[in-house]
Amino acid sequence: MFVQKKNRLQSGNSGDDTKRKTFTVKSIARKAEKIKIVIQQPGEISQIIEIPNTLKAFQQAVGGCIEVINLGNGLIGVIDEEGRIKDKKANIDYYGSDIRGTVVITAADGESFRSLTTSEIQSARTYLMKNSIGG
Repeated sequence: MFVQKKNRLQSGNSGDDTKRKTFTVKSIARKAEKIKIVIQQPGEISQIIEIPNTLKAFQQAVGGCIEVINLGNGLIGVIDEEGRIKDKKANIDYYGSDIRGTVVITAADGESFRSLTTSEIQSARTYLMKNSIGG
């Protein structure tokens, strides 16, 4: 539960102040820092870019509502959930099914996306090279 008090948000259980945390609005806004991702358009070579860590930025990157897929080795794929319906070009093979449209690869800490490390970037680019369709 979050309760807004002026410029502060508090989370915790009612009546249990020992588990209550206070976040300022400014500190929550920092969550939108830019993160390093790998992005690949269909038929193109992957690129390393930085984008804001926001839902809107990921939606813009893939061109629609996002769907998250597990690529293994700690990598998370973010794709357009309607890529096939929109008749986007095939990009990568994912367990025998073609993923259509732009693919963004990131990693996660719990339920939040985070920047890729140098070794994760290499793993992401290798994954994309091995699984690319066409191009």
